[in-house]
Amino acid sequence: MREGEDNVKALFRQGQAYMVLNDIDAAAQSFKKASELEPNDGGTKKELAAVKKKIADRSEREKKAFSKMFQ
Repeated sequence: MREGEDNVKALFRQGQAYMVLNDIDAAAQSFKKASELEPNDGGTKKELAAVKKKIADRSEREKKAFSKMFQ
């Protein structure tokens, strides 16, 4: 077992680091795991919502880009 695997604070910080590196998928995984371990943590909920918004924005951009390819 890796050190910090069930440490909410470590997962939260890891998620923040992934956000800075623009690795949205990895950030989402870290925040989801932290949220599962501590479901009432407001900071984690806020960051998870931000990640979900970035994922939705990315999907929308990809959808627009691909729609132009097949016209």
